[in-house]
Amino acid sequence: MSKPPNGDISATALGGIINFLPILTMKNMKTLITKSQLANFPVPYLSMSAIRNYLTDRQSFFRRYVRLEFDEKESPALLEGKTLHAIIEGYWKAKQEGKEFNWSEAVDLALQDFSQRDVAGVVDWGKTGSFEKSAKSVIQAAEFYQAAIPDYKEIVAVEKKFVSDFEDLDGKTMPIALKGFCDLIVKDGDDYIIVDHKTVTMVKEQNELAPAFEMQAAVYWFLIRKEFGVNPKRMIFDQIKKTKCRDGSPQVVPYVIEYTPVILQRFLEIYGRVVRELAGQPLIDEETGIVQFLPNPFAAFGWEESWQDFCEEVDTQRQWTLGEIKTIQQNRYSDKGVEALDI
Repeated sequence: MSKPPNGDISATALGGIINFLPILTMKNMKTLITKSQLANFPVPYLSMSAIRNYLTDRQSFFRRYVRLEFDEKESPALLEGKTLHAIIEGYWKAKQEGKEFNWSEAVDLALQDFSQRDVAGVVDWGKTGSFEKSAKSVIQAAEFYQAAIPDYKEIVAVEKKFVSDFEDLDGKTMPIALKGFCDLIVKDGDDYIIVDHKTVTMVKEQNELAPAFEMQAAVYWFLIRKEFGVNPKRMIFDQIKKTKCRDGSPQVVPYVIEYTPVILQRFLEIYGRVVRELAGQPLIDEETGIVQFLPNPFAAFGWEESWQDFCEEVDTQRQWTLGEIKTIQQNRYSDKGVEALDI
């Protein structure tokens, strides 16, 4: 399919997702950022990892993505995931090219790279970690994946890098580009399917909330639509559990995100609020009085209620205004004989 002019795919072109769902947009919002704010924007693009870092820890985002100061050492879990990714990437590239793939050889080569990082002293092993433990974990996870390789027949791309501007659901170009790395893009008939490999200690079940998966899927949807001029159908997160399941349950468990306008609009709202904050705009709009905060769905406790509150706000186009909030506070504080806050 050829790419539309300027990557413009309007909301009405979303029939390939679910054509009976309404396209939700927040009303009465001005242009995201001004030209001067764009010229002084602190980062050249946003990625899922950057957005996650921003929602989790603003100061860490400032250090890593604005000042470009990165941790000198990496955790064993991170390097185990990277090593397994390299092995699986090699498999799918060989399959794409119609070549044979030697799993044992690929694992050995990947572990050699891991070992070199250990020798270089860039691995933070902590009190209990070691190269031998991590190597065993990688070998076992690779065996689990090899025993349950998904049957993806038509491969579009392997380990595809994207850095691109993109458009919202109405075809409007967003001011800050997105960056992402897709592990695998495949086709099922005419449908484009995005696949990501996750090395996990605990599997996320399909009926559980997974905002991290949802937002990552949305990032890739916009990037792939821009690159290929198509609307991806779904994203599959193949979760590879590193430790042996004692109950005999599957070691590779997919978590599937079926794309809908609702999911995409939630991401656009997160993106918009992050961009406005980074541009220096206040949480309370000076012209409209509309109040908009950002959720942190990556917190250790209590994130579910916060995420659901945010989703309800976006899904129903609920807008909180300063005047409304003052009235709520006055009523609730007066019921308890306490003076309202002076805002």
